[in-house]
Parts: sequence; C-alpha cells; structure tokens
Amino acid sequence: MRTPSLRRTIVRIATAGVLSLAGLGGIAAVAAPAASAAPADCAYNPGGRGGYGSYVDGLALDQMDWEQDLANGINAYRASKGLRPLTYSRQLARPAMWASLDSYNRGISPSNHIDSRGMGIAQRVQFCSGYTGYVGEINYWARGSQAYTGWQAALNWWKNSPGHNALLLDARATKFAVGLAYEGETRTRTHYTVVFGDH
Repeated sequence: MRTPSLRRTIVRIATAGVLSLAGLGGIAAVAAPAASAAPADCAYNPGGRGGYGSYVDGLALDQMDWEQDLANGINAYRASKGLRPLTYSRQLARPAMWASLDSYNRGISPSNHIDSRGMGIAQRVQFCSGYTGYVGEINYWARGSQAYTGWQAALNWWKNSPGHNALLLDARATKFAVGLAYEGETRTRTHYTVVFGDH
C-alpha cells in the first residue's frame, strides 16, 4: 500500500463519527432533475483550511492512491466483459468525495444513498456539480480487517452483488469518479463512493 502524503491525509480525515460494525453497500441509478448548482456548498473545508476552489479542495477532487487503484480495477473489470473504459470526471468527483466524507462523519455509507442533508443521488450530484442527466452511485464501507484489504474488498463486494454489478457494467456510463474517506494512516475505517455518468 502506498502511503499518502500528510496533505492528502488532511483532506481525507474528517471529524470521527460513530464506528459501525460491518461493511455495507448501496446502489441507485436515476435521472437528475433540473435545478441550480451550488458547488461551493459541497467543497470540503477541513478546519477552515479549504473551501471551493482552494488547494485542499483540489486535492479532494483528484483521483489518488486507492481511488485511482479502484478506478483502474473497475475499468479492468469492464474490459474483461468487452465494455469500454470509463473516463475520470472532475465534475462527478466533488459529489463522490462529499458523499464519502459525509458517510465518514456519520459512521456508515447509507444503503439508500440519502445524505445527512436529506439529498438523494440526483439532488446531491446536481447540487455539488451542476451535472444533470443519467447518474448512478455505489458505495461501500468497512472497518478493521475489511478496511485493510482496501479497494479490492469494495470491488469484490460490488461484483458479487447483482445490483451493484449491473452498475459496474452499465453500458450507458461513460464517465465516473471515485471518492475515498478513511480513518488514520492505517485506514482502520474506509468509505468509498463511485459516481457514474454519461457525459
């Protein structure tokens, strides 16, 4: 496992929430309604050091470390099924990261994909990025030994769940972003969110 930089750790660590006892995942795919976007309200701002457009916010939007490994793993899986690879979307990255950090603070990645603001997937993605149209999301969380196995555990769990697997292999998707929030350098608790889109 590669060790992330201190700056990356600052971006990934949020206020600790209640630890939960088992890994769970959720799935959903919907069409987003039209509405105004407010990306500044979805920028990660640890202790006032970040904010929309800041260096810290930029770090949160870049695919790094286990995020990139998971993205590569998803594309390798799609290729093995004869599907085209997905390309990284910076537009989808902020809602993916916001969902992972929100899940971290809550201690679970909710299977219904409703965040602490009461927003579902389509609302959150549009609110955080202005994106409208086809969107899908899968999430996963783990602690202890499941968290240590990293992105592979998340990908294997999704592949063995019919609904999640369908999103991994959805031919409509052309873009995606992976968000990871974790606890400590040893990653004793991890929260992944993958957001899929078609433009």
